[in-house]
Amino acid sequence: TGTMGERSAIMRTMICGGLEYLDVEVDENINTKIDSTFSFIHSGNSKIAVAVVPTDEMGEIARQTAEFVLSSKHE
Repeated sequence: TGTMGERSAIMRTMICGGLEYLDVEVDENINTKIDSTFSFIHSGNSKIAVAVVPTDEMGEIARQTAEFVLSSKHE
């Protein structure tokens, strides 16, 4: 998640590299050109869609913390 898969074409290739038996095939041309936006990186031959999904882990931590703090005040 996050920077690991979102911003690294090399890491995405490594992660998907052992999944050929599931008919997963990454289009390396697309994989190396995308930025940190939602994108599909599977080839036309892949039977399974492979997506790069941007995350906001720090934002989610902040939202959950705020929710907890605000809910604690009302109890």
